Amino acid sequence: MRFIVILWKSVILLLRSNMRGVIMKKIIILLIILLLTMLCMTSCAKSNANPNMNVVDDNSTNVEMNTTSNEERYTFSAYVHEINDSYMLVTPIKTATEVNTVSLISIDLNSISDDSMPMLGDTYEIVYDGLIQETFPAQLNKIYEMKRIANGSKLNDMNIIKLIEEGEYHTLYEIDTKALDAVLMNYEWTDGTSDCLSDYELIIDGVHYVYHIDCGTFNDNTNQKSLKLNEEDKELVDDLLEQFVSTRYWSSGPIKKVSF
Repeated sequence: MRFIVILWKSVILLLRSNMRGVIMKKIIILLIILLLTMLCMTSCAKSNANPNMNVVDDNSTNVEMNTTSNEERYTFSAYVHEINDSYMLVTPIKTATEVNTVSLISIDLNSISDDSMPMLGDTYEIVYDGLIQETFPAQLNKIYEMKRIANGSKLNDMNIIKLIEEGEYHTLYEIDTKALDAVLMNYEWTDGTSDCLSDYELIIDGVHYVYHIDCGTFNDNTNQKSLKLNEEDKELVDDLLEQFVSTRYWSSGPIKKVSF
């Protein structure tokens, strides 16, 4: 503003002076143009100013951007394999893409979005960021939502074992069934079941088996067949079955025995 006043006074002094000529006229015209330009700029700045305008700081802008940003989300279904006090183990259903990457996922029970209490065999729909941590059991990087969509629907699809005198079922994992198959594949099943007693009960791929420790005999009650192990394989299978029904320890903590 002070500069405009000085400029205006300079124009007045030049007009009052006795100086004449083309150069002087040009100087006066330029000064007038410059003065008008400065006045116009000052007027525009005042008209655009809004004293009631709220200034948004950088932090608020970042928060809004983070809130409205589109994050990629992936959804798959999995059924409950085992349950612990603070977490559970789930297995992706056969049609899920994740089943090609992992067979077992550990999930914190606090990730459940609804008020459901998970039970063995329940199916849950899980929404996550698509990242799976390479641990065992595997873990999802970030879970957005997790809710139950079916009660006990996959219970019949699970492989389980129990020591009959204890009456508690335990989950059999793929590594368990493969270890058992490695022994049993060397034998041929014969028609008819034996009269041996039973110490273990197993359900693998929907087939019901019983096994007697003393004589090393498996009875397939579903297909009415049986086989008898030699002494070497009997000791191996006895050790395997004992491990299957014992409490296991994974990287994320102990797994409690499962009771039906």
